[in-house]
Parts: sequence; structure tokens; C-alpha cells
Amino acid sequence: MGHTHIPFIREVNQVTVINPGAVSNPLAPDLRASYALLHADDLGWRVQHRRVAYDHAAVIAAVERSQHPAASFIIDHQLGNRTIAGMVAAANARRHMIKWGDE
Repeated sequence: MGHTHIPFIREVNQVTVINPGAVSNPLAPDLRASYALLHADDLGWRVQHRRVAYDHAAVIAAVERSQHPAASFIIDHQLGNRTIAGMVAAANARRHMIKWGDE
């Protein structure tokens, strides 16, 4: 499924795939950190996706101080300039680079 930052639960070829989302680099419009809790017992399992707000201004300030080589990319996420639609479009544009199954 790749590095999507999008929380979901899907069945793929009879396998359950759980993506908890992202604690960092959120995608607009929901800029809260996302994670998942997996509850399992003798009767089965369930997943709870959760979101929590955090201080984006503090993250931006820390990234700027760090001189991180990808600072502008990280700050774009923190400001909400990266969207799910944009990520999907970028993935579709690169789809020809991915080899699937017996291709």
C-alpha cells in the first residue's frame, strides 16, 4: 500500500491491511496526528483509528532550527499544503514505475 499517511482498513487478496495513518506529516484537511489501536481477544479483533491535535507551530520552529534537508517538505505538511487528493494524483502519475504481480 505504500507510505500513504492515510488511515484505513482494507481487504487485499484475503489479507487485512491496516494503515494507522501518520503521527507526523499529516495530510489536509485533518492535520491531527493519527494512530490505531488494535484490540484482539479470543472472539476476534477490532481496530480503532484515533486522532490527536498537536502544536504545528512548535514543529515548524523545531524543523527550521534543525536545518533539516527536507525542511520545506515537512513544513508544507505542517501548514496543510499537502492533501490526500494531491498524494493520490502523485501516486497515479508514478504508477508506471511500479511492477505488479506477474507483469
